[in-house]
Amino acid sequence: LTFTTSNSTGADFVAAAWVEDGALFIAESLPPSLCGTLGPWVHVVRMTGLAPDTTYGYRFGELRRNCGRAPPGMPGCSERHELRAAPAPGDKASRSFAVLGDMGVLWSSPTISVLSQRLDTFDFVHHNGDISYADNFYKGVETAQNTGIYQDWMDMFYANISSVSASRPWMLGVGNHESPCNYSEFERRAAGNPYRASMSTSPQYFSRLHGSVFMIVLSAEQGRLDSWDSEEFRWLREQLQLAQELKRNG
Repeated sequence: LTFTTSNSTGADFVAAAWVEDGALFIAESLPPSLCGTLGPWVHVVRMTGLAPDTTYGYRFGELRRNCGRAPPGMPGCSERHELRAAPAPGDKASRSFAVLGDMGVLWSSPTISVLSQRLDTFDFVHHNGDISYADNFYKGVETAQNTGIYQDWMDMFYANISSVSASRPWMLGVGNHESPCNYSEFERRAAGNPYRASMSTSPQYFSRLHGSVFMIVLSAEQGRLDSWDSEEFRWLREQLQLAQELKRNG
């Protein structure tokens, strides 16, 4: 779970998520960074120990608000959402997921609408880069539509997809439109990608096991795949070997 708060949020703000089985998870909070303008705080909550393939209600917000017990509408707390935990590793049941790319704030409404109406038909979304096209505005392109600035357009896109991402994981891949500020703003907002768990050193590339589906996400940005001996290629070879081992072991 990843959510943001204003860049004016005090450093003493402790972000958390409450699951209706009583579990409390404290967020890792990443302070604002400057990319054109100052971005928001990014709060990453890693929910562990959930029963596989089980639906949970949850809320998130400021720890001191005790959002898990707070009444609806409590300031500093989200509304109630539901999520479904990932299936157990190796689960052989058939799985569906949505794969898309090149969305942007201006052109993504029809896709978001379809996904919102079909939430029960897929487990998660993989967004294969070129996320909000905020860099068009950061670079002064499309000036007739330049009603915002880089961080605003990033925030707008993530708010627009929340009708889906609040209940289905929205996994982020990287593309050339995430390049401003040396990809730093993408990497902050994609910090929830399971890259550390898959022995990657960057949110730009990672792997994840979803039931019996082993997904490998790569980044061709910043020359990462220009050499067969690059760090990412070495990592990829290890991941392919791991996938083969998992397949052999059933």
